[in-house]
Amino acid sequence: MTKNEYGQFPLYEGTHTEIDFTDTYNDCILMTVKGATKEGYESYLAKLTQATDCKEIVAPHGVLKNTDNLASIYTISYEGETLLINVLWIPAEKSVYGVSELKVSAEPLRNTDLSVFDPASASTGPVESLLIQIGQDGINETANENGYFDADSMRSGMAYAYRLCDGSFFLLDGGGTNVGDSEKDKDCAARIYQTLKKYSPSEEIVIAGWYFSHPHVDHFGGFMAFAQDYINNPNYRISLEHVICYMPNIPVQTFKKEGEVYSLTPEKVEAYTAQFEALREGGTNIHKAHAGQIFYLRNLSFEVLFSYDLLTPKLPDVFFDSTSAYSRMKNKKVLMNWTGGGRDFTNTFSIIAQATVTVNEETSYTTLWTGDASCFGIETVNKMYGAAMKSDFVQVPHHGGTQMTVGKEDDDELRKYYHQIQVNAFFGAVREAVQENTPISQFPEHYNPDGSYGFVRAKYVLYPSSVNRVNFYDDMDNLDPSMDVNKYDRSNLSEWNPLYHLQDEARLAGGDSYLARCFLTVFTLGSSVTVVKDHDVITAKMPDPLQ
Repeated sequence: MTKNEYGQFPLYEGTHTEIDFTDTYNDCILMTVKGATKEGYESYLAKLTQATDCKEIVAPHGVLKNTDNLASIYTISYEGETLLINVLWIPAEKSVYGVSELKVSAEPLRNTDLSVFDPASASTGPVESLLIQIGQDGINETANENGYFDADSMRSGMAYAYRLCDGSFFLLDGGGTNVGDSEKDKDCAARIYQTLKKYSPSEEIVIAGWYFSHPHVDHFGGFMAFAQDYINNPNYRISLEHVICYMPNIPVQTFKKEGEVYSLTPEKVEAYTAQFEALREGGTNIHKAHAGQIFYLRNLSFEVLFSYDLLTPKLPDVFFDSTSAYSRMKNKKVLMNWTGGGRDFTNTFSIIAQATVTVNEETSYTTLWTGDASCFGIETVNKMYGAAMKSDFVQVPHHGGTQMTVGKEDDDELRKYYHQIQVNAFFGAVREAVQENTPISQFPEHYNPDGSYGFVRAKYVLYPSSVNRVNFYDDMDNLDPSMDVNKYDRSNLSEWNPLYHLQDEARLAGGDSYLARCFLTVFTLGSSVTVVKDHDVITAKMPDPLQ
């Protein structure tokens, strides 16, 4: 073990082009080795095994196993401290950098239950597995003077829950508008509580895991209120075992291009950092997610495909050349922050992961979770995994939203263009959209021989929640599922054509697309998938659950 400016770290030795060390916060150091060979990766693992009390946790499989990428997880002891070491090797042909990469993160092991990484910890049980799309969208259907809906008049955000085989739950994000102290945060928390209460088979609610895609309040504000008001509250019997996230503990910006800045406020960072530490003290395991990890919780496995580590220490120039999705949107004057407004890169932190629910030896269901994934993350995973990401369900990035600067004369054109890149070209199984001017020659790397493009042929397409979508929602809900998809009247909804293509593909595959509004959509994951909309739990305004 060798010390450097970051402290102890097992260094890479061998032929390489460049080595960088990055403090990724949460006491985690990342070593990036550009040009590391597969033999160098194997030699590095051999070096780790020579460390004191070295233990291999598991060599991950799943999506990663079906590619040429390699990963392993170890614990080692150094000067009385146990470190968790995550090792990921990406061959040149799978890397957006164009050279092979070795990514090694080292962080202190803080009383973490390592069994969560062990596939042998997977279990079965008698309870039917569910995937629940929680409607965290309460829309004031009166647009403002510019034709857009005021953010203060709506509740938006993403929230999902799996019910697992023993009746426990795995949650994904939580909706909200702040760090737990707003009325809408508390309303989102109440919605989550009422959902868990209704679908829990016992009085005690066990949350086996909770995943947070990235540090935007519309994804964790509801959780903050839930943690403050429900977890470890004697009035409720609720426990939380594991949290999976990549949340920086201070504002961090490791790249700057064309004036973009990082805008996650210190106040918000301090709030969720304090909340996570309080949960840790109460017995919850807090895991910083790294690409290459797989978490096993009952009959669910959660494989991290992308974390911000993959873009550290700096973004490659390929993202900014004339052919990248980023540049195509810049050229069309879409000033992005990947949520809208051109202000920050917070969405670039979005974890991309595939969850697999095992029903029995013959049946399992996969879901690709994207959070608010940016084009940086999407292009990275497409390069690394490609068709191996194929999933039964796909959560559309950023709520199915437009993610663009408003107030431009060509808003409609830009909105369509963004959907075309962000949603269709990367995660949709979408046929060429003539009305969107999407020639195969423009995106040859994303097209398949049959004229469709995108890697994930999802049967079920999930839209977590959306803003400024009233007609779109209502029209989607009222469509006749038996109607020929080519006969839909979309004359009043031309700007949503890219999203309709996703729905068309899903229906052609025997499924559909599902939007979260003010009801639950419940998928029963049995020998087949059944879908119901539950209007009993979610109402326009949730009451105090204690009353």
